[in-house]
Amino acid sequence: MFASVVRNQGQRLAARASCFAKHNPVVCNSARSHRSLFLPRAKAHIVSQRLIAPLNSSHARITRWSSYQSSPLKLRELCTVGLNDQHRLRHSSFLRRELCVRLAQSAAQLQCLPHGWAKQGVFRKIIDLHGDLIQALEKCASPETVAQDDKFADVLEYICKDLKTAGKVSTTLQGLQELTADLNDQAASVPLQVSSQVNQVLLPFFTLMTGMQFLIQHYMESRQGRRLGFSGILQLNCCPSTIARTAAHDSSSLCKSALGRVPEIIVKGDVCTTLTYVPAVLQYILTEILKNACRAVVERHIHCQDDELPAVICNIESSANGLVIKISDRGCGMSTQQVERMWDFMYTTCKHSPWTCAKTVQARDKPKPQSKVLAGYGVGLSLSRMYAQYFGGDLVVSSKEGHGTEVCVHLCHSAVCEEVLPEKFLFDPPLLRCSSKEEAPSKENEEFAHWEHPLVRSHVEDATVTCSPM
Repeated sequence: MFASVVRNQGQRLAARASCFAKHNPVVCNSARSHRSLFLPRAKAHIVSQRLIAPLNSSHARITRWSSYQSSPLKLRELCTVGLNDQHRLRHSSFLRRELCVRLAQSAAQLQCLPHGWAKQGVFRKIIDLHGDLIQALEKCASPETVAQDDKFADVLEYICKDLKTAGKVSTTLQGLQELTADLNDQAASVPLQVSSQVNQVLLPFFTLMTGMQFLIQHYMESRQGRRLGFSGILQLNCCPSTIARTAAHDSSSLCKSALGRVPEIIVKGDVCTTLTYVPAVLQYILTEILKNACRAVVERHIHCQDDELPAVICNIESSANGLVIKISDRGCGMSTQQVERMWDFMYTTCKHSPWTCAKTVQARDKPKPQSKVLAGYGVGLSLSRMYAQYFGGDLVVSSKEGHGTEVCVHLCHSAVCEEVLPEKFLFDPPLLRCSSKEEAPSKENEEFAHWEHPLVRSHVEDATVTCSPM
């Protein structure tokens, strides 16, 4: 039934486009000329949408580019970007086209927010900014020389700064917090009735934003020359046990500061194992998990001041395709309801949520500097799983109330690891439909002839990953 509705609507749009072309041949010729400047040949059901949409508007750019399929890259291919100028120029041509697609798709995802939120507050600004960034890429020549590549790098630096601001997780979720306040008085979490819709939009949006920041920063770092043990932002022999010990130190400090006590964190197993990964991303994931584990242990044994707290165990095990990091605690565990909502953005079991505190401070007009907190934002686990899955891995949680929790972080070797991107849109908003497959570029669009990739210091701030060396 759904397919029938889409097909009928497509036929009506095609009929309207045909009638429009018959009575406005000059305008349609101009439309075809404009489209040929930047785009591969599109499928028939997309053409009518592009003729109807205003050609120079931000919405039209998002409509055009969101109809193309994104192209995930393998980590081993990304490691070759900085080998020489030829490799980098080929990657630059691919990157110029690919960023247009991902910018449009991430903006289109936000269009699917419920209650018309896409037209309000921070979300409207983010969508408009995406259209402007696409325009900047369209105006930039596809790099064929080192000089053109230098200009392209300047454009990417400008784009990266805007993405860090517009796509910052804390900024996005703060905007969501303000909009949901009218629906529910409990500002510490998204209302249950809209939680599913919000998560279906935010997860692919944050995945696409992470992918864009990762590709841009890797490209920029690759231009700076080779660092020992790194290719761009990828650390070729990243040692998870070293990252785990750093995360354990940070988590212990936060727990001690917030709760006055902290359990011992033991890192054991295959401590010499290495793989290609982004250290800052892995450190963020492990820190979030270890913070939760430490808090759970302390809260369960809060009345046993003289007893030694049970240790949190971080065990590293090699696997056929990579490795598994198992973090287990003997804390409070989670109820069935908590497990069901565990991956919801902004859902937290913490009684004193920073979201609530921030709202109270804002109401009193007494802003305070933002500081690190142990828990309460409700984004740590959701983002950690998203980062793990983006790099071909996963994050799996098993918990039993009153007994404890075990979290398994699965990481892939670079030989089999590639970006995991949203395959399609979850909804079908007007003029923002995604074609299932991509057609090859036509001869009249030679500037995108290399859109398929010819080959083959991240920074984590607050809840935002801007990607690092693996």
